[in-house]
Amino acid sequence: NFKSSRWLVATSMMFYSEKIGVRAALGSSAVAGVLFGAVHCLAWHFVFPSPLEQTMWRAASLAIVGAWAVALFGILFADRMSEGHVVFQILFDLFAGLLYILCIFSYPIARACLLVLALTSLRSLAPSAYNSVQWIDLVPHI
Repeated sequence: NFKSSRWLVATSMMFYSEKIGVRAALGSSAVAGVLFGAVHCLAWHFVFPSPLEQTMWRAASLAIVGAWAVALFGILFADRMSEGHVVFQILFDLFAGLLYILCIFSYPIARACLLVLALTSLRSLAPSAYNSVQWIDLVPHI
C-alpha cells in the first residue's frame, strides 16, 4: 500500500507547477467561467417555448457571468485594496465576502436552471427536427 500511495503522490505532483501561483490558477478559472457564461448569453435572442423561459435563460446566463466576474474582481483587486485605510479595508472585505456568498449560492442554481431549460426546450421542437435524413442522397455517386 505504501508503494501505491507514493506513486499516487508522485503522479499528482507531475502536473503541478509551483511557478503558477494560486491567484493565477484562480484567475484563469474565473476567466474561463466568464467565457462559459458568455457562450450562454449568445442565446439571448433565440426562440424559446415561452417568454418566461427566455427570461429565466437570460437571468441564469447573467448569473453565471456575474458570479465569475465577481470572483475575478476579487482576485485582481484584493491586494490593491489591502493597502488602504483600515476602515475601508474592513468594509471592502465585508462587501466582498457577501458577494462571494451570493455567488457561491447563485452559480450552481443558475447552472441547474440552464440544464433544465435546455432539456425542457426539447418539448417544442420545430417540425423540421422530425424529418429523417436520406443519407443516400449525401453519398457522391460515380
